[in-house]
Amino acid sequence: MQPITSRVIAGLLALSSIGAGVGVSVGPSPVSAASPTTLTVTGRGNGHGIGLSQYGALGYAESSGWTAEQILSHYYGKTVAATVAPGVITVRLNEFDDLQTAVVSVVGSATLVGDPEQRLWRSLVAREVGPREYRVWGKTDVAECPSPALNLADPLNGWTEVTSTPQATVDFDPGVVAVSTPTADDLLGVCRVNGTIAHYRGSIRAANGTDGENRTVNVVDLELYLRSVVGAEVPASWGALGGGKGQQALIAQAVAARSYALTQNRYSYARTCSTQTCQVYRGAGERTTPTGTFRSFEFNATTSAVTSSAGLVRRVGSITGPIANTMFSSSSGGHTAPTVSPGFPAVVDAGDSTTRNPYRSWTATPLISTVEAKWPQIGRLASIAVTKRNGLGADGGRVLEMVLSGSAGQITITGDQFRVGLGLRSNWFTVVSLCNGRDAHAVKSTVAALASGSFVAATPRRVADTASGPTPRALGAGCTLTVSLEPPTGTIAGVFHVTVTGSASRGVLRFFPCGTSRVVGVGIVAKSAGSASTQTVVPLKPGMSLCIYSPLNTHIAVDHVGWISSGAGLGLRSIAPRRLIDSRQRVGIRPAGSVAVIALPDAPAGAMASVNVTAVGAASSGHLTAFPCGSARPGITTVRTTPGSPSAAHAWVGVSGSKTLCIYTSVATHLIVDLDGWLVSGGANFSVGPLRRPVNTPTGVGATRLVAGVTTPVVVARANQVVLATVTVGAPASRGYLWAGPCGVPTTTSSVSIDGTATSNLVTLTTSSTGTICLRSSMAADVTIDVWG
Repeated sequence: MQPITSRVIAGLLALSSIGAGVGVSVGPSPVSAASPTTLTVTGRGNGHGIGLSQYGALGYAESSGWTAEQILSHYYGKTVAATVAPGVITVRLNEFDDLQTAVVSVVGSATLVGDPEQRLWRSLVAREVGPREYRVWGKTDVAECPSPALNLADPLNGWTEVTSTPQATVDFDPGVVAVSTPTADDLLGVCRVNGTIAHYRGSIRAANGTDGENRTVNVVDLELYLRSVVGAEVPASWGALGGGKGQQALIAQAVAARSYALTQNRYSYARTCSTQTCQVYRGAGERTTPTGTFRSFEFNATTSAVTSSAGLVRRVGSITGPIANTMFSSSSGGHTAPTVSPGFPAVVDAGDSTTRNPYRSWTATPLISTVEAKWPQIGRLASIAVTKRNGLGADGGRVLEMVLSGSAGQITITGDQFRVGLGLRSNWFTVVSLCNGRDAHAVKSTVAALASGSFVAATPRRVADTASGPTPRALGAGCTLTVSLEPPTGTIAGVFHVTVTGSASRGVLRFFPCGTSRVVGVGIVAKSAGSASTQTVVPLKPGMSLCIYSPLNTHIAVDHVGWISSGAGLGLRSIAPRRLIDSRQRVGIRPAGSVAVIALPDAPAGAMASVNVTAVGAASSGHLTAFPCGSARPGITTVRTTPGSPSAAHAWVGVSGSKTLCIYTSVATHLIVDLDGWLVSGGANFSVGPLRRPVNTPTGVGATRLVAGVTTPVVVARANQVVLATVTVGAPASRGYLWAGPCGVPTTTSSVSIDGTATSNLVTLTTSSTGTICLRSSMAADVTIDVWG
């Protein structure tokens, strides 16, 4: 602020304290603007969506009566039905990775393949004792799973070494029992770390991978392998649905699983694996102990689907073509995904809409912190934008490319990377804005050309407040608050008081008519600590709403005070700015809850005062409200106070019939009021239109950085015009003030009060015969001037 010694107090005729019971105090609560903690993601389908949709197959079978052949031909275009000869498949049993390979045989018929004595065992264990060197120990008397820490070489532990020399690979066979036996006791069981047993048909192998890693492998007849796979991939109960029509979906699954398995060649030691990465394989069943109750993973309906389709596969092009890599997933979401390889045409998947499908659509709420941890290079997440989809199905189809933006930068990732990183069901999704409904409107028009009008006062009222109500919710970073209004006929702009509090950081909020491009430059500078207030004029036509964009998390209150209209109203009469009151010089600090009455004896009849209201040295957070004396104090905020810092805002305030205006202070503070004009009948109309920025010192437009105490002339408009502008002071060297006004007059007032950080305020300016106004700052600072009209 300007030093006290140079202050001029003019026009103050009366100043008194009045009880606080005038009207109702309404002000934004000092609630901190917490960031949202979760995303909301809506999606379709479950899995990659390539080839057969398991729920889609069920839908086609049960509801449309399709056969397995029709289902397979639909999902696997360019393929035909063919057959393969019987054979075996090798399966990496992933749950036993890097462990010993220990098997049990309840009937005592297990053998070590290659044992010249062909001895029978109830327990066998293979352990690697050197690089690609396994030794084997066994027990004949009991089926037992030894702890990996047990010393099998110690005779006191009851184990016998079966091999005299280490082996590079070890195979355990169920022995004399046929591999197709239905008796669970005849199957080899593999010991899990927790002591439970997983039973498998075929034989069990201990082998090394290419990097020397220990692996346990099941060597099993392909058709027996499929009995478990089909039952793990789809419910066997589907077979009974639709009076048995659902069995066709199981058969289609069996053919797809057979073909898929035969195209796999994943490892040096096994063709496929037992997890969802390949296709799920749980073996024949499990027990909690070697001789406990057997729980089967094979079911009559799925076994029937395998046996009835034995040897059937899909081949590409013809019955002699290569076996098709028949990928499948749980649910396509309504449209399968296109692929280069295996090359099945993407198709509309009506079957996937079956009411039995729980994954047709879904919602997930991952933590924002998970996104930030997964992609730390973005810093604090600000926005997520999908930039490319495949164009197939609802919402534009599956996400191919997206951009994550944050405080430290942005990155481009694929939809699959986002899906995997957050554990989503598919890459067909939409990220519901971080703004939770406070989203930008589609741009449909531009700000109208320059239009002229006068001010029509409205009953001041609060039209938005993010800090009030039962569930206060801050305006999030990158979000847009829509304030729905009903501009009357003839409206060309709305006039508002805006207050921001609880901001998480510094930034500039933008005000603009919804449906137009967000205007850069018009707004309010939010503080990282404290509050900020401003008056603003935003072009609005009937049917339009006010939009406020925030680059940071903050609370915001919006008070509507009137319209600029093409009809009759008040125009601006410029005067030489003068100080009405500075309580630091005469009357002292204003008490909390008091009302200052300011006499304006020269106010024209029916006028409103154009004033700049400043609070200095406020004891706590609170608010000031300017209003016509004699009327109820409105529930709006003119200035939001910040303890220890000056706070100011421009306002158009009605003058009472006795030519006074009142200012209520909710907290103890010094009060400064400067008058810069009158709104009167017959005054200069306001021209409102597209934004102009005639002065921007950081880029050298209109002027360079202001020097402390030096008056700088700038051209802001045509000659002899009354200009309404937002003046923003940036990068100030210290606390102080900026004055903007006619050149050649004393700088007895302040236009922008500066707390040492960037600050903005609305200012009315009268240009000279050359379109010039003058700026004078008490400190070195940058300045921008944004003119609506």
